[in-house]
Amino acid sequence: MQGWISLHRKILQNPLFLEGRKFSKFEAWIDLLLLANHKDKKFLLGNEMITVKRGSLITSELKLMQRWRWSKTKLRSYLMLLEEESMIRKVSDTKKTTIIICNYNDYQEGKTSNKPKSDFNSDTTNNEKNDQIKFIYDYWNFKNIIVHRSMTTKMNSCLKKALMEYTTDDLTKAIDNYKVILENAAYFFDYKWTLQDFMKPNNFIRFMDEAEPFYSFKKQQYQNEKINWEAFETNE
Repeated sequence: MQGWISLHRKILQNPLFLEGRKFSKFEAWIDLLLLANHKDKKFLLGNEMITVKRGSLITSELKLMQRWRWSKTKLRSYLMLLEEESMIRKVSDTKKTTIIICNYNDYQEGKTSNKPKSDFNSDTTNNEKNDQIKFIYDYWNFKNIIVHRSMTTKMNSCLKKALMEYTTDDLTKAIDNYKVILENAAYFFDYKWTLQDFMKPNNFIRFMDEAEPFYSFKKQQYQNEKINWEAFETNE
């Protein structure tokens, strides 16, 4: 059997995928492909700005064990198997584990269209981007952090820039994490940004999973240092 299909990352939010279960080895491999970045992007890990390259992901053994419901022994044996088969490369340090998908382009390139590429791009890219911007705007309002009555030009511009490097799944997950931290007394961060300010790069990336916000913003990590959050990244 030849050929391939396009599998959107939104499948990660499908109820069938979210069903509580122990992953098979094949499901774990598909999960790694879906979690890998489709292009280079940056995020903050503690006080360090990390660049995650296309075809790689930042995670930890604990996260994968919890996600796949595997033991540490099974996880390490599996990752070793993938390395031996030249399917991944794993680089670990005290803060994180980086998994690099070998031959990542083989899983991402090769799509064809009967329509000339230039026409296809002009017809679809703008519409898709506008739909993504509207989706994130509506998602933000649904979360009831600060509800906006209408989309402003500046807000649209911030969302468009963020979508140049991150997916809608990345951004909505950051919003989810921000909402949890705002409303939980275990965390010291309590400043409510507008959507426009939240979507500035130095702000939303602090709430992405890779930045480990539920660790970074815990009150015990806040050593009596007062920060003017209102002024932080609200300037043009």
